[in-house]
Amino acid sequence: MNGLEMEESKGFLPGLEGQALATALLRALVAGPLPKAEAEGALARIRALGPGDIIGAVDALVAEAIAGDDFEALKPGVTRLLHLCREPLEAGQPVPSSPFLDLLLRENRRALEAVDALRPAIAILTAPGGAESVDEARRAALEGGALRQAAQARAWDELGRGLAALRPLEDHYSRLENVLFPWFEARYPEYRCLSLMWSIHDDVRASLKALESLGPDSGPELGRLSGRLFFDLRALVFREERILYPVMSGLLKPAEQASLYAEARALGKGLLRETDLAWLDAAASGWSAALMALGGSGTGPAAPAAPSSLGGGSGAAIPLDAGSLSPQAIDLILKRLHLDMTFIDPDNRVAWFSNGPHRVFPRSPSVIGRDVKNCHPHESLARVLGLIEDFREGRRESEAFWIRMKGRLIHIEYFAVRDGAGNYLGVLEASEDLTDKASLTGEKRLASS
Repeated sequence: MNGLEMEESKGFLPGLEGQALATALLRALVAGPLPKAEAEGALARIRALGPGDIIGAVDALVAEAIAGDDFEALKPGVTRLLHLCREPLEAGQPVPSSPFLDLLLRENRRALEAVDALRPAIAILTAPGGAESVDEARRAALEGGALRQAAQARAWDELGRGLAALRPLEDHYSRLENVLFPWFEARYPEYRCLSLMWSIHDDVRASLKALESLGPDSGPELGRLSGRLFFDLRALVFREERILYPVMSGLLKPAEQASLYAEARALGKGLLRETDLAWLDAAASGWSAALMALGGSGTGPAAPAAPSSLGGGSGAAIPLDAGSLSPQAIDLILKRLHLDMTFIDPDNRVAWFSNGPHRVFPRSPSVIGRDVKNCHPHESLARVLGLIEDFREGRRESEAFWIRMKGRLIHIEYFAVRDGAGNYLGVLEASEDLTDKASLTGEKRLASS
């Protein structure tokens, strides 16, 4: 049965269909070997399982895993379930063409091409001199001495370039975590499978980082890490395209396609080529034009109101502690600061972020109204919620962290926001790239500019 270990047993699956069957199967696969008699008896019903059944099953067990803090144990069980259901899922209807999903699908093709391009170099660096996995020409180059060293040096350079070419994969995961996930959460109650996908995104990130840190002669570790990377990346592509996107496509309204595409496109070029981007932009533009011709609403932002002298911009001035400013002026001032700010309201929902050019972490308008517990991977969620609770209860007023990210020094600070009476109003997160400031020495005075 698809290579799964099974043992003779009598049934616990008779009569179950759809999501109930998928949930029972997943629970069994997480707990241990699938009973052979039950698996054989459920074959016809397994073939009838669809993407929505899988999402519902994973949602149910993720909710239990989060409550029981046993999240990692789910990953092997979900993998076994997808292996069991691969045939019916692959037989499903292809995802309909649309601007947003076409962008994500094309990125997946480029990601698979990029990861497959790593294989020749890894084969040389991990295979012994006489390994059958290396072709005759390479085997000759690996037979000791200078030829072997030269072949390995070339392979090592190729691997480095290949890993560097995969770094823009981060844009794809950013599109999912900051555009697709919040959109899906707001429309599909059984959305918790997304937290498992996010955790696997982090597994891919960790594998890439570990691979880039390896030195020469790290063959066994290179083999282990690259195998994990290949498996996780392909598993994510399958889950996106055969489970998440089919369900999502049934929820998407035509007017949302172009706006989601614009949000996703703004998060970077990613692995896409210029020809990809030109085709996708033209398709998105054509979609919007067709929608307008059919009487659909526009998806672009409203034109700004005419400037006013009041408060330095349009709109009625808002009285502040010292002076007053128009909403437009406030928005422009906050964007102008070299700070990446986000405000979480008292109900732990994202109320606002400074959508300026100096963002440290990606954000998209889709996150507005999103519960903060869905804005972080599971591994860091408890710390985030604990910090917010400390602010709410008055145990802390601020907390700061600093990290190294892509060679940059990033400072992240959280502040409790309270009114004059001390009532808790929410949390402000302010992040700044301190790399250039950290290198300052001496002084520079205004008079010397």
